[in-house]
Amino acid sequence: MWRDESTTYQIAHRSVGEIGHLLGNADVAHGLYYLLMHAVFALWDGGLLALRLPSVLAMAATAAGVGLLGHRLAGPRAGLAAGLVFPLFPAVQRYAPEGRSYALVCAAVVVATHLLLSAVVRLRKRTWAGYAAVASLACLLHEFAILAVAAHGIELPAPRIRARMLTAGRIVTVNDPPGQPLDDTPQERVKREVLAEHFHRCAVRDVTGMRIVLYGRAGRC
Repeated sequence: MWRDESTTYQIAHRSVGEIGHLLGNADVAHGLYYLLMHAVFALWDGGLLALRLPSVLAMAATAAGVGLLGHRLAGPRAGLAAGLVFPLFPAVQRYAPEGRSYALVCAAVVVATHLLLSAVVRLRKRTWAGYAAVASLACLLHEFAILAVAAHGIELPAPRIRARMLTAGRIVTVNDPPGQPLDDTPQERVKREVLAEHFHRCAVRDVTGMRIVLYGRAGRC
């Protein structure tokens, strides 16, 4: 067990109240992960095995999900190659057995990507809701997951983004902290234009270094 893993182990064995007090002062970016590991140890205090097993299972699921993504996007051979090559990357081998949040973030991002593909191919509110939930979970597990969500937005054409936003009654955005420069891609400009022209800002909350904003149509806040 190395230093960061020992941090996870020690914090996860504290009470929920003690974890909450800690997150009010430091390490809030890993807060959800600490609470998840607290639940794992409450169910089974298996020491180092319990600490690392969730990460191993999550990275195994990620490898399977990457293979399925390759199959969906480029065919069975590409999917097989992607699923086999992904575990060979040094970063994957490093973080797969590590008792930290990174493997869980990878799994959540892959699941979100699958949901995004499904939502784009066949427009369903529940699929978009599932995507929003899983993408938000990934961002709450670690703030760098917002980069994957931004990449998802860039891949969608701007007209489709506008059309989907105009069908919504409420929209939740996960933004960079105040003061950061705005992305100037066509997709990001469309998002800002639609929000400014058709929605009202209902609520704002800062979570783990990110600003979460709820927008609603008139009378829907």
